[in-house]
Amino acid sequence: MGRKATKFAQQPSPQERNQLQDIQKHGASPVARNRAHAILLSGKGYTLAQLADLFEIDRHTAAKWIERWNTQRMNGLSDAPRPGRDPILSEHQRQQAIDLITQYPRQTKRVIDELQQWTGHKISRFTLYRIARQAGLGWKRARRVTNPPPDAEAVRESQEMVAELAQREQDGEIDLMAFDEARFTLEPSVPYAWQAEERIKLPSRRGGGVSALAFVNTEGQTVPYTTESTVQTEVVTNVFDDFCRHIDKETWVVLDNASPHTSAEFNAKIPEWEVQGLHVYHQAPRCPELNWVEGLWNRIRYQWLPLNATKSLAWLRDCVDDVLAHVGTTYHYHPANPG
Repeated sequence: MGRKATKFAQQPSPQERNQLQDIQKHGASPVARNRAHAILLSGKGYTLAQLADLFEIDRHTAAKWIERWNTQRMNGLSDAPRPGRDPILSEHQRQQAIDLITQYPRQTKRVIDELQQWTGHKISRFTLYRIARQAGLGWKRARRVTNPPPDAEAVRESQEMVAELAQREQDGEIDLMAFDEARFTLEPSVPYAWQAEERIKLPSRRGGGVSALAFVNTEGQTVPYTTESTVQTEVVTNVFDDFCRHIDKETWVVLDNASPHTSAEFNAKIPEWEVQGLHVYHQAPRCPELNWVEGLWNRIRYQWLPLNATKSLAWLRDCVDDVLAHVGTTYHYHPANPG
């Protein structure tokens, strides 16, 4: 004859029932959700054996859940804090570790050694990484910036001008594009990638490359050009001449202050392009982030080019041409809203 259940949860009040139902659906931990559900089922007459089967626990655990509810009510749904090992470093010493990481951001061993001299505690590299992550620090690449920094007032004026042009584009008055160029060589950029124990090997050698030039609108639609020569003023003006032949309304082009964009030969062509409806706006100096084509080059270098793109110059040219031809179909790039 089966053993009779001897424990049932005391009936919750209407308010407690609402709380239990909320915890069952939205509780922060799976344990609390299961316990709240078990209390509700026990109140409906489910036996300890049924609860044990339903929640895949033993009868003793089910009985403890019921007893904790009967004696502690809502407080019984959560476990009491468990004592753990005392931390190796005090709060003050953890702050010392963070200060050392900030002072020597690339020298993990030096941080550990100096921290040991200061505190007398030898910590592992993984403990140091954990302290750094808890402080909001992350191990990532540094970023190049221009030196000297850009003029803040010039940057603000550029942002306002680009925002005004973007609004005119939204109103249907003009087309707005950005223009830039990049050089892809046989020395590859090194991307992150999932790899087995044997590393992915990228072909690399000196000599030769492909220059890509592109007009990109604010939706990521791209008009690309490529050449194996380096980008000089003549190349840029030829590209602008060709682009002018394909515009059908007033078009503004945002570009940086690279020498091919500011040379006397380039400036001499501007009145001719304006007659055809193309206007040039030079952004503030030393502000590559204002030109949204920069993000396109990063996508191509680190995500879209095949890993073997640098095995030969002809293959590199084919790969760059193929990627640029399929931006908007196979490859999707949506620049941030300018301004």
